[in-house]
Amino acid sequence: RGVPESFLLRVSTTLGYVDGTTGETGLSYRGGSRDWLGYDDGTREAPAGLLVAPADLPNNRTPEGEALGEALAAKGYQTSPRKIDPNTGFSLSIGDDLEFSDGDWSLGYIAALGYAQNWDQRLEERAFYALVGDNLVRQQNSERETTERAIDTGLFTSMGLRVGEHHVVNATVMQVRQTTDEVQTDTGILGNGEFERLQSLEWIENELQVGQINGEHSLPSFGNLVVGWQYTKAKASREAPNSRDYRFGYNETTDTFRFNVFGFEQRFESLADDATDYKLDLRLPLEFREGLGVTVQTGLAKLSKERDSSIRRFRFGTTGPTFQSDNPEVFFNPDTIGQGLRDYRLSSRTQPTDIYSATVDLDAYYLALDGYWNDFRLYLGARQEDIQQEVRTVTPFDPNATPQIGLIDETDLLPAASLTWAYSDKAQVRMAYGKSVARPDIREQSPSNFIDPLLDLRVEGDPNLEQTGITNLDVRWEYYFSATESFSLALFQKDFTKPIELVESPASGTLLKVINAEAATNRGAEVDYYRSFDGIQRLPWLSRWTDQVPWNWSEVFLGFNYAYIDSEIDLGSSGGISTNSVRPLQGQSPYVGNVSLAWLPASGNVEATLLYNVFGERISQVGANGRPDTYEQPFKQLDFTMSAKLPWEGWKMKLRLKNLLDPEAIYTVGDEVARRYSKGREIALSIEWRL
Repeated sequence: RGVPESFLLRVSTTLGYVDGTTGETGLSYRGGSRDWLGYDDGTREAPAGLLVAPADLPNNRTPEGEALGEALAAKGYQTSPRKIDPNTGFSLSIGDDLEFSDGDWSLGYIAALGYAQNWDQRLEERAFYALVGDNLVRQQNSERETTERAIDTGLFTSMGLRVGEHHVVNATVMQVRQTTDEVQTDTGILGNGEFERLQSLEWIENELQVGQINGEHSLPSFGNLVVGWQYTKAKASREAPNSRDYRFGYNETTDTFRFNVFGFEQRFESLADDATDYKLDLRLPLEFREGLGVTVQTGLAKLSKERDSSIRRFRFGTTGPTFQSDNPEVFFNPDTIGQGLRDYRLSSRTQPTDIYSATVDLDAYYLALDGYWNDFRLYLGARQEDIQQEVRTVTPFDPNATPQIGLIDETDLLPAASLTWAYSDKAQVRMAYGKSVARPDIREQSPSNFIDPLLDLRVEGDPNLEQTGITNLDVRWEYYFSATESFSLALFQKDFTKPIELVESPASGTLLKVINAEAATNRGAEVDYYRSFDGIQRLPWLSRWTDQVPWNWSEVFLGFNYAYIDSEIDLGSSGGISTNSVRPLQGQSPYVGNVSLAWLPASGNVEATLLYNVFGERISQVGANGRPDTYEQPFKQLDFTMSAKLPWEGWKMKLRLKNLLDPEAIYTVGDEVARRYSKGREIALSIEWRL
């Protein structure tokens, strides 16, 4: 039921240090009094009436127009240095399970809250290359400095009611909020081929609110029929108030940067989702004789979702002379808006594709048979999904404009089957087949631009985007040394029809677009191993060494996982200007591996784990016009975690060391480096008290 079995009160606090970030000097700007909580207090809020003002804003010379411009300019633009604080965190949870009627009834509850504030100061080298003749020529070369503050808060409450042995009802309410505050500066030779500086200020609030009630009821009078049900109501939002982008030109004579009034934009972004989800599941176990039986499963689900998204863009312009200053607030302030010779005027820069709405209606039904016959288990099932996903992009303030509509209206029958042979008490073979679909994200069906969080590039959606069909096939052999120790080997293949990929738009080298490729395939093998050294040391070549070390090797565990993936995508006629129409899937590494070494003594007083992860090079950005694909190079990460009970009752300490090797993250185009930065080593210490 997700509630503790007895009374629980737990409090923990965390303090963290990041090499290259903590204690360093970063950039900040004027914020609000509640920034530390991840809530804007109105400092960044749009002036009243601005967001509902038409595309042709009232003339600044009118009192209304001038007031809007002055109120917006008063929000401020100037950055300032600040010393970066350590990372901090706090959590509190309380819960219990209360029994009634001699234990026949019980009511459990748990409530928790959490807070974390983390900083990231990053210095990154960036370059952009174009193919000129047979050679790669660097056309852009810059240095990016980013100061990012992330504030995460969460509230969680849950109650669980158990009635006898056969009825359970749970209710959960949750709120998760993630806020980022970022100052980003690019300095160097950028898009126009001149040495300049670009700066952006961005505050983003993401919030998810979920209320859910579910239950499960076992009915012995109806052949032990099990009925499960669930109702979920969720609201999600993304608010980015008063994002500011501006440009500074470089004066070589004075060796100074000067603000460019024409390379300026202020944005107010808002997105709201409202979703309702219903589910009903029925399971009826049937046993024909010992060793032969089947569970009949059926159910239905319904999802309804609505979204509204809007971006309003503004700028100040002038026909008069400009100042010579590196401070934007010299240009834009209540004294310069609509006044004097310069006469700065506020204008709307909102694009025709900046506002869209969407509806999603998904109805699903399934039927499955989960049967067993001695050592064999057979699963046969099918799920039908009826989806209608419509995205309407409308031109702002033009009631006569024809909307651009992205529509997915499909009925999909998705079969699934698996056969498991448990040929011994310690081993089994499993074969599985299934079909599924991957549908475009709502924003990918609108021509409105959004920022890819990994590439930090603008992406343009496509109303004509279609869903992807996926066929899965895998075979897995598993061997269990004990209940917690195992070895497995798997072969798998996934075939994609009309997979969705990001490619470069012919309109601009800094604009990407989503497309449906023709087909793609992922195939490979995976090996997984987890066992204590008590079993490993029996190997003759190893026992000669372990016998010399006085250690309880049954408390030391070795884990290993390695996957080899051969991927290929064929863009077909959708390739456009892409350099390679047949290549590996974007973001798919040819191998992924990790090794862990854990010390887990039976007393539980101390636990420690050393974990190593690595992935093979993978395409981060698809090449175009002859330029090779951009590859993210292998990144090797070593982490260490340890927890220990302290001498005082209920107290515990946790230590986390992250990225101990601290290799550079490198992205290459051919033999040239396109991006280079260091993530920094991290250390975090947590103290926990539990009653």
